[in-house]
Amino acid sequence: MTRPVYSFRPNLKNPEHQRAWEKFQSVPEGQKSQYLVQAILEKEDRKWLEEVIQKTIKESVRELGICGTTEQLKTKPCLLYTSDAADD
Repeated sequence: MTRPVYSFRPNLKNPEHQRAWEKFQSVPEGQKSQYLVQAILEKEDRKWLEEVIQKTIKESVRELGICGTTEQLKTKPCLLYTSDAADD
């Protein structure tokens, strides 16, 4: 079985692509495949972790009754602020 091949062609007019290309160029030869594998898996892990955190917060808010009862939440959403920016 032959190894799969993927060709990455960034659009260097796109600032995100330009930034990614610059970072990728700093990876030593021979380590680029492992770098891409780690980047992809870390993104998936981060997505999963964010979902777990969001679910935990929602359950905690519901259990503590911070925003009222479940019935009240159906008609009026609860907004929680996690930043001091609202105080400015």
